[in-house]
Amino acid sequence: MWCVTFDNMLRLRRLLGEPIANDSEEEMGKNENEKVNSNIFTISYYGITSLLAISIYDAYIFGPAFNVPNLGLLPMVINPQWIGRECLGLILRLIQDPQRPARVDKGMFLLIFLAKHVNVTVDCKTLTNPRLPGPLVTLQKFDLVQGLEMISSTAAMCPNADLRYVAYQLIKCFIDMCDPEAQLFVFLELLETCPLQAMRAATVNLLKDRIAAAFDNDNETSFFKSHVITDKLFPLIFKKPSSSTLWETYGVEMQVLNCYLYLLIRDKALDQTGVWGDKIIDVVKYTYLEPLEKTIKTLEKEVSGAPNIDSEMKQSQTMQLSLLRNLLDQVNEQLVRKKDRCR
Repeated sequence: MWCVTFDNMLRLRRLLGEPIANDSEEEMGKNENEKVNSNIFTISYYGITSLLAISIYDAYIFGPAFNVPNLGLLPMVINPQWIGRECLGLILRLIQDPQRPARVDKGMFLLIFLAKHVNVTVDCKTLTNPRLPGPLVTLQKFDLVQGLEMISSTAAMCPNADLRYVAYQLIKCFIDMCDPEAQLFVFLELLETCPLQAMRAATVNLLKDRIAAAFDNDNETSFFKSHVITDKLFPLIFKKPSSSTLWETYGVEMQVLNCYLYLLIRDKALDQTGVWGDKIIDVVKYTYLEPLEKTIKTLEKEVSGAPNIDSEMKQSQTMQLSLLRNLLDQVNEQLVRKKDRCR
């Protein structure tokens, strides 16, 4: 008798959607016995993962919170390791369309459950090994980096602010699960490939937090308080700004200046990252600080001289430019002090 469990449903759905060639006669016979006409018995990946989310909610939250028996929707043993290994692709499918918050909500709930209950250390090999079963969009096998990219897209594009916040926290949690080399790999990947400005801004902010954590731990060496920052990450962070795109990249510029200012102040004594090296300072000035200064001046003139701009919009843009200029002035003040010390 065929028992309805999550692993059986998932196996059946994969058999229906992915015919397996070159099986042994024994395996073919087993598959034939389990074959179900998909036109008569429809079952979807969304249905399986939604039922999984409801079952976990029932077992871990609803039942304990209200002191009531579990609904027991399906006979199951909730094994987070099995869910992470077999269902991660299906869970990520729930969040692939940020405009469908009901699905995204279920997907985020399952990802939070996994983050809390799966205790592993992720290395670079694990990150890039395409061995997790899908489907993830069109991929039948995928790696963790591709999964992270999907969470990043949701974090940047979901219209629901609460779900965006959860997605950002999941990315932070994922980075925490990585070993130092894998953490660096993740930051390089996000900064190199993510086209979404909101996610780039969040990535720089997460990087600043990682740098701060490294400096707070005096007893350990770390990539994040070494020349890796200036050699590998600075070229990806400092992109020449433009007056035509500054309003789109405004959040990124604020986070970049914040990160740079923090590093200048925190690493002033020992210069472990090389951030105070003359060559590095010259490159940052030429590629970023001076173009940003010109861009701010250009936009200040445009905003103040625009006759048709809405007064509320004009006030908002003036304030934004003022905040950006103030942060840039603080950075330049640190660099001027360095010149004064060297005289």
